[in-house]
Amino acid sequence: AWSNHPLHKVAVAVLLLIFAVAALISLRLESVTFDETAHIPAGLTYLQKNDLRLNAEHPPMVKAWSAVPAWLAGKERPDYRSGAWLRGDQWTFGSDLLQNDPGRLVTPARSMMVLFGIFLGLVVWRWARELYGDAAGLLSLALFVLSPTMLAHTRLVTTDLPAALGYTLTLWLFYRYTCRPAGGRAILLGAALGFALITKYSTILLPPILFLLLVLWLAFPREEQEPPARKKLGGHVLLTALTAYGVLWAGYGFRYAAVPDGGFILPWATILAQEFGGRDLIAWVNRQGLFPEGYLYGLAYALGGAARRLSYFHGELAVTGRWAFFPMAFLLKTPPAVIVLLLW
Repeated sequence: AWSNHPLHKVAVAVLLLIFAVAALISLRLESVTFDETAHIPAGLTYLQKNDLRLNAEHPPMVKAWSAVPAWLAGKERPDYRSGAWLRGDQWTFGSDLLQNDPGRLVTPARSMMVLFGIFLGLVVWRWARELYGDAAGLLSLALFVLSPTMLAHTRLVTTDLPAALGYTLTLWLFYRYTCRPAGGRAILLGAALGFALITKYSTILLPPILFLLLVLWLAFPREEQEPPARKKLGGHVLLTALTAYGVLWAGYGFRYAAVPDGGFILPWATILAQEFGGRDLIAWVNRQGLFPEGYLYGLAYALGGAARRLSYFHGELAVTGRWAFFPMAFLLKTPPAVIVLLLW
């Protein structure tokens, strides 16, 4: 089979190498982006201080991962007595840390992000090959490798590409579970779901998506892939949920408090003073300590705090979202050749 042919594996390796080299070369040519001013220094403080006060509106995992090289080198000594740190001012703290020589932190941090991109490319290749064969797998990987969007985001310390990996990996493992339901596959699905949840708060959409897909699978099963008995299926769902729950807690160090010594209090009152869906539920879950405080605060911020941000689109300023934004962004950012292939 072509999948076992040495040239097939060589082609996959060459495509991923092209992707990695392009990302590694270009990441050195890009100035520090707005979000990275907060993300990279915050990740370093997570590892050095085990304190999540900075940039609490995003999960810590991706930022901490990007800061591993600087943490292991042990040369960075942020000023933890400064007013910016004590009051949780991420922008001043980040600017102070990066201002003299940003490349010493930014370049290794961005290089760590490229690994997420390579892994996402592997998932795209494997899933496409399982669905449509070897040629489709290579075509999908080639489109991924040459995608300006993927190349642009894989070399930046933001949560976007890791979240894309979380979505794709989770949905692929759900597909694999439906092909051959088993407890081990249910656990892998739960691990992928947990990983997705600690990359970006928009991945909170994955549980309802998985539930809908499960209902559709039960309602319209494929003849060669019948769902398991109800009791067994229930056990698998529980395995997935418990694994995801455990991975989420692991992403926050199995600790409820965002700040361990109580020297800083997250501004819950500001967030909960706003009206948004799920506000009362999040407040109740936080009081019960059912999820890490950092996760619940960031989720509340994403649902409520971020909704008041001023945005610009098509010549107008607004504090609300626009339905046309994502369709327009897709059409403007996606290469025409890819759009033609999708229509075909």
